[in-house]
Amino acid sequence: MKKNLTVIIIIISLIIIIIIYFFCRENIMNKITIPKIITITSDAFEDGEMIPKKYTCEGKNISPQLSWNNIPEKTRSLVITCLDPDAPTENPFVHWIIYNIPVTRKTLPENIPNNREILLEKGIKQGTNDFNQIGYKGPCPPVGKIHRYVFTIYALNNPIELDAGERIAALFKAMSNHVLAQGQIEGRFSRKKFIK
Repeated sequence: MKKNLTVIIIIISLIIIIIIYFFCRENIMNKITIPKIITITSDAFEDGEMIPKKYTCEGKNISPQLSWNNIPEKTRSLVITCLDPDAPTENPFVHWIIYNIPVTRKTLPENIPNNREILLEKGIKQGTNDFNQIGYKGPCPPVGKIHRYVFTIYALNNPIELDAGERIAALFKAMSNHVLAQGQIEGRFSRKKFIK
């Protein structure tokens, strides 16, 4: 009889422990907030499609138009980068860094001037790309190779306290622990001719 009672007590205890575990787990999961995914689009190309020559080293080499929405409420500034993850370099090749974009903006027009500070609105700055130039420098992969070009937008809970012309390592360090959400659009390009 005592043995049966002991077994019953053990079973009841295990049931209580399981109930407490799942109750606590559910409460913890409810407290984890997944950042909203920002939607970023371009009038120049669809996600995953080829980037028109106009925006590359075979054309005018100007920045494409970009638009976005679904920015978190607590966002205080925006950052956009364009990286080539297929470049034969240790890290993705940097084509564009633009930061301190005000949250009031929902778009960037094409052909942003390659100046350290953008005159669209006070405070918008551009960094140094891996061509050692300020601003945008378009896709220019080896001839015959298709590379991906990833435009990423980041929503931050504070402005970036950096001067214009910074490299991406300094930018990412300043962004650490301040990213609320992000979004991406990917274009592709294959160069047909050598550029002198």
